[in-house]
Amino acid sequence: MKFISSRDRTIASLTGHSIEFKKGVPTFVPKEMHAEVLNLGCVPEEELQDSTDDKPAVEPTDPTERQDALLAAIAVMVERNSRDDFGANGAPSIKALNDALGWKPSAEERDTAWLEYQTKD
Repeated sequence: MKFISSRDRTIASLTGHSIEFKKGVPTFVPKEMHAEVLNLGCVPEEELQDSTDDKPAVEPTDPTERQDALLAAIAVMVERNSRDDFGANGAPSIKALNDALGWKPSAEERDTAWLEYQTKD
């Protein structure tokens, strides 16, 4: 099984194995070391893959679909009300929208969707 570390590190085991992890790179770990690497904060590759499966694989090309997706993401962000989701100007940040959508909208698209969201009844 492969594990991913959040930082570069080398783990030496009492079983005689030594494994060098690079940040974010899946690395094979022998079964006898699974508990050790889990205790040191490494995560099985499958767990990280499962968490990213809910994002769309392909960026929508239809302008209406893009706008609808942006409006839905903005609604979730407003409901959540986390200051990390918004920029200094009060509009949703491009990074937060990228994280929510799985694709990066342009600033113009964001501004149009934000204005539409604010003026809806």
